[in-house]
Amino acid sequence: MSFLDRLFGRPVYVQRGGVAATAVLGKSPADLYREQPEVRAVVSFIQDAVASTPLKVYKRVDENDRQRDRTSVAARLLASPSDGVTTFESISRLVGDLCLYGACLWHVAPNVQRDTGWTITYIPYAWVRDVYTLDGFTPSAYVVQNPVSGRAPVTIPASDTVRFAAYNPTGGVEAVSPIDSLKSILAERVSALDFRNKNWRNGGWVNRWISRPAGAVWDDQQRQRFAASWRARFAGSEGTDSGGTPILEDGMQLHDSTFNAREAQFAEVTQLTREDVCAAYHLNPSLIYHTSTQTYASAKDNARALYSETLTPLMDLIVERINKVLLPMLGVDADTYVEFDLSAKVSASFEEQAQMLTSAVGAPWMLVDEARAIMNRPALGGSASKLVQPLNLAYGDEGEPSNTLNSGVSAVKSGEPHFKSHQTPNDADSELVAKQLAKFFTRQKRSVLAEITKQAKNGTLRVKADDGNDYPDWWDGKRWSKELADDLTPLFLQLSEKHAKETLKDVRLKPNPYDVERTQAYIRTMAEGKATALNNVTLRQLQEALERQNSDDNEDTDDSILANSPDGVFEKAESSRSLSAGLAFSTACAVFGSMEAVRQQAPSSVFKRYKTWVHGGSSNPRSEHLAMDGERVEMDAEFSNGSQYPHDHGMTPDESCNCTCSVEIEIWKE
Repeated sequence: MSFLDRLFGRPVYVQRGGVAATAVLGKSPADLYREQPEVRAVVSFIQDAVASTPLKVYKRVDENDRQRDRTSVAARLLASPSDGVTTFESISRLVGDLCLYGACLWHVAPNVQRDTGWTITYIPYAWVRDVYTLDGFTPSAYVVQNPVSGRAPVTIPASDTVRFAAYNPTGGVEAVSPIDSLKSILAERVSALDFRNKNWRNGGWVNRWISRPAGAVWDDQQRQRFAASWRARFAGSEGTDSGGTPILEDGMQLHDSTFNAREAQFAEVTQLTREDVCAAYHLNPSLIYHTSTQTYASAKDNARALYSETLTPLMDLIVERINKVLLPMLGVDADTYVEFDLSAKVSASFEEQAQMLTSAVGAPWMLVDEARAIMNRPALGGSASKLVQPLNLAYGDEGEPSNTLNSGVSAVKSGEPHFKSHQTPNDADSELVAKQLAKFFTRQKRSVLAEITKQAKNGTLRVKADDGNDYPDWWDGKRWSKELADDLTPLFLQLSEKHAKETLKDVRLKPNPYDVERTQAYIRTMAEGKATALNNVTLRQLQEALERQNSDDNEDTDDSILANSPDGVFEKAESSRSLSAGLAFSTACAVFGSMEAVRQQAPSSVFKRYKTWVHGGSSNPRSEHLAMDGERVEMDAEFSNGSQYPHDHGMTPDESCNCTCSVEIEIWKE
């Protein structure tokens, strides 16, 4: 006889310890689940987390392909294990028994009355009284008794069951319940709660009491009079001095006897129990209980780690047991298998997925009918079942639409790759320029207001310029234009270069050869023009404010006087004007950089080059600019307003002031 025969050959009968083996102070795991909030919170959390994860059946076609199976016996049986039982309920009960008892039992039997031909019956593991085994490792039969029916125990062959069990370090057929490791902690918790309840039940409900010196004389009449006076003045809502401070007789003392939870350390015991119960189930306490250090980011990461780390072993135990035992019992194809769809839990939110996919494909990827299906709305069919393609987006082998656009230029079809770029400033770009403008206005404010105040005191203040002068004496126009142009030039160079290189990346050209030095003269001229126009607006507003102050029929309120004063002009310039001008100036840099990049690196002798006017979306748009939205011309041609692009020198200051229009560039090889 071999060693294995001697080890496993003799029949072995294993007596299951039953509920008493895992009882805590006479309480079974079921009692602890019902009565202990920490056990209930953790176990039910794990139950819901696993049961709410879709359990799907797949058929493996080849190594790289699998198909969802909804029609096989296995798929239909798991969707409806027995009459009136859902998949969620079945998995939830399974996980609950695993958490409380370390094992769970399914009884699988043929049932001709069901369309699947099978029934899965969940047997509460608390009903399992004895386990038989022939080798000490594998159960051969289970003795089950229903405590509700009161009938005699029933022996079920192990071949008719699917058993899910946790690890037992001592071997044998019995699993170890996580409750076993929590016996001392839970016993302390049960004792603490019992003590607290008895304290409330048996302890005095008097929160204060009064003592008198032992030798003081006090007859019954005096005692009754004092008690009546105390009740009338300090007892309940009817007391005349309730909430006040009593004045006691000589030698009397007022004592507190309030039940003190802090001294009893109930909060500390509760927190320790929560942490230990969570640790026994490998769960992060912050997933269930609030902690002072938890943030939204950590909560989000913990939720993802729950399925990628904490619950994965438990889910693997379940699906591997189903695949290894249940599916062969049903006689399904060997290529069929069961798996939890974790992607439904760990995937990003719909908003994050939509943004990621849009960035990845660069084009619409969802049908109208698909979006309606998400909201449980019926499909419309027709155009709603087709993918929408914007008019300003074309694939490389499609070229442009064959219709004539509003510029009168016919689109050109080409088999060559077709690339587009639309550059607009981001918030950081516009804030960079706005901060520089605000600094300039602050510096200008100190100088100009000081000069105005000085001339006003001397009686030499003139609002308008004298004959032969371009500016009044208190305004140095050349200085302010030069200083502001000096401030703006390096920013304009920086932003135009940034957007030029981004444009070249969009149209698949190398960004490094872009020559910034070629643009310095133009950028300087552009900065001087913007500076002069901005300062002229400031000068005009200051002159209007001074004239309003000197007017005899000025009926403005105090607030409007401040807003319309020279101080108010600069306050507005430092805030709203800086923001609006910062956006407009940064947009001008983006447009110029995009245009200049194509001119330098995509010569007209090699590429077809087009530009489209894109309206900035202002709430108070210029009618001319709004009418030009979508106007498309060749790169070197003028738009209908005579400008090469938004913000160029062909536009007057009134046309370009606070304009946020941009252009979309498109090129392809001829």
